[in-house]
Order: sequence, then C-alpha cells, then structure tokens
Amino acid sequence: MASISNSLKKTRQSLRAIDLLSGAGLLNQAQLEQVAMLVEQTAQPIERILVGFKFVSPELMEAANKLHKMNSESILPAKTAMKALTLIKNSGLSIAEALAALGCCSADAKQESPLGLFLMEANIISLTTYEQALSRSKQELCSFGSYLVMKSLISYKILNAALHAICLVLQGKLSRSKAISVLRYAYDSGASLWDALTADGFNPDVIASCQLSLGELLTQAGLISEMDRTALVEFSISDNVMLGELLLRQGLTENQVLNAALTLQKLAKAGAISSADACQILKAVNFNGADLRTQLECRYIKGDGYLTREAIQLLSEAALVNEHQVAEATMVAHRYSIDVLRGLVMSGALNGQLMETARALALRVRLGGISHQQAVFALLYCDRVRCSTDDGLEAARAEEIPQAEVKVSEKQEAGQFLSKLGNIVQNCFKRKPLVES
Repeated sequence: MASISNSLKKTRQSLRAIDLLSGAGLLNQAQLEQVAMLVEQTAQPIERILVGFKFVSPELMEAANKLHKMNSESILPAKTAMKALTLIKNSGLSIAEALAALGCCSADAKQESPLGLFLMEANIISLTTYEQALSRSKQELCSFGSYLVMKSLISYKILNAALHAICLVLQGKLSRSKAISVLRYAYDSGASLWDALTADGFNPDVIASCQLSLGELLTQAGLISEMDRTALVEFSISDNVMLGELLLRQGLTENQVLNAALTLQKLAKAGAISSADACQILKAVNFNGADLRTQLECRYIKGDGYLTREAIQLLSEAALVNEHQVAEATMVAHRYSIDVLRGLVMSGALNGQLMETARALALRVRLGGISHQQAVFALLYCDRVRCSTDDGLEAARAEEIPQAEVKVSEKQEAGQFLSKLGNIVQNCFKRKPLVES
C-alpha cells in the first residue's frame, strides 16, 4: 500500500485539517491507514470520507478546516488549534468558545482593542479602520493586530513596535503619552522603537534591559514563531493575562521549559549572560531535555569561571565592589549556578559591561601584558566614561601608570595608590570623586 502521505496529498486543506485532527488525538494510526486505503479505492475527497464513514462529525470537520485556515495564515499556532479541536470534541464548545477558553480571543466579544486604541492615539490608523478591523477580526477569530497586518493596514514592524511600547507602559517604564510619541516617531522615520527611544534620550541601560522579552527569547530559541509571539502578546495585553500563563494554557510549552526561560531572561536582562547564550541554553533545555542548572554550571563555572577570582580582586581594589556585595553575590551565584562575577551583576552591584571589562583585564594581567595598577586604573576609567577595555588601557598608559608590577602590601599604601588613581580620573573628567573616603 502506498504511504499515507502519498495517498492523502490530493487535497491540501483537508490534509492539513486531518493533521490537526490526528495531532489532537482525534484520529489514531489505524484510522489514518483506513482513510488512506479508502482514498485509493474510492478517489473521494478526504473530507467526505472522514465524515461519510463517521471518523469525525460534520461539525468537527468544519471546525478542523477553519482552524487549519487560521494556522496556515499564521493567526493561530498548530498546537493551539489542536487543543481547540480537543475542547470542541470533548466539551461541545464552538470554535470561538474553545479559543476563548485557551485565551486566544474573548468569549464576550470585547468592544475595545487596547492595541487599536493605542494605534489610533498615535494617528497610525483612523477611527474607521479601527472599527472595521475590530469587527472583522472578531468574525475571522484572529487578533486585531494580525488582521491589520494581513490586510496591509500596518506593517509587521509597527505592530511589533506598538506591542513593545504598550508593554513598557504596563511595566511602568514609560508614560503612555511618551510611548505614543515615540511610536509615532518610529512610524514616520522608519526607525525601530529602540532607536526612537534612544533618539528621545531614553536611558540606554533601560532600553537594553527591555529588549529581550520572554516572547522574544522563545522566538529566538525556536520555540514559537514571530507571528505566534505577536498574537500571544496582544492576547495577553487584551485579557490581562501573563504571557507565560497563556503559553501553558495553549500547550505551547511545558512548565519546566517556561521556568528555564524565565530564569535565562532574568540573567540576560541583568547582563549576567548574553542573549545569544540564553537562546542556546534554552534550545538545549527544550529540544534535548537538558537540565538548566547543569548547562549553566558547565558554561559559566567550569567553562569560563577561572578568571573570576582575579577579576573580583581588581574590582575590589578599584573600590567598585565591597566584601558585603561579594558575599551577597556568592549566594546569588549559588542560586543560579553561575560564577560569583555574574552573581555581582545579578545582585545589581555591577553592570554586564563592567563585568566583561574586569574579566578581560584579569586575563591580560595573567598573560603579563599589563600591570595590576594599569588594570585597576582602566577599570576606574571604563566605569566613569563607559568606554571599551582598550580605551581604558590607553588612558592608563597616557597617565604613565607603571607597566612593571608593583606589590602593594600595606593598607595605607593601597589606599594612597587608589586615591591617586581616583584623582587622576577625576581630573580627566571633572566629575565627582570615584573613591569616597
């Protein structure tokens, strides 16, 4: 007998619909083989065979076809469509009721769209467009934003920017009026939301901490698609539901993977690990069943933790961290299975850029390329002006910080040396003293 896929390939929509039914557990392997045989024998459409031979009811077949259409147009993730079919079959719900139960649309047909109102306030869509999209998106059981993009009423880039802006408002990081102003600037100039925020003078550290959302981490790690992410974020805003809860409700991830993603997001947003590392680790947890703690230990304690002690010593001598902060960071490091240097970042004692600078300088000291004093000065310089490691070292050489290693054993001598470095940097930039007595 020919393969099932060859036998069923005649009708593309029904094939996809039958995949959803099978994935939802509403058709088993034996039934699929029967369908394949009947297709060969009768040359009838798959939909007619499924209904005529009572594999599924007419109502369930119609629901499967509609849900397939929504999936093929990137309105609905396949896993969510399968869960909706299961609810329709087992509970007798309509498509709208099933999707509402999964958090994909409102069962009581909301009269407003938070996204739509935001876009109207930014003068990106008109009242007429808003009302039309609100009505049509409910009829087609898709999100408001998805409808606007499908009809080319806004670009996907603007949809994404608007959702990010709304999230920043809800998180209290941006006022509504400022968010609308920045979104309008992004719309007019073609800039990204982050570039628009930078142009408006927004704190770059805050922008960096906002850029890796949970949805973006899951998308970059390959767990959900871009369109799935925007639709889910919009539904979470409309229904005031946390995105993680929505992901679990729709069966798009498991609790263990979600917890790993939240931990990695927290580490990345604090600057303790890179976004790329967070994505790679999450992939290993999701697709390979790897243990998060083991992954973190291998990568950040056994992998690159060898310079941690030297880097912390430099930071301590530069008075950028103290014993209490190191002790607190040690506990944080144990909790997250990371090295103490990254623990300093997670506890807020250090930023990610300075962490990398301290590690790079510690390596250069170990290799004999620079002296301990030059490394300490470079750290102070980099902390003050937010420059690269090389720029900090260049400043140290310009101030004739000694290249040869000079041991500082007495506390008084160490204090005098540190004070001298602080005064040099202060004189260079005419700012408040780096080292307070």
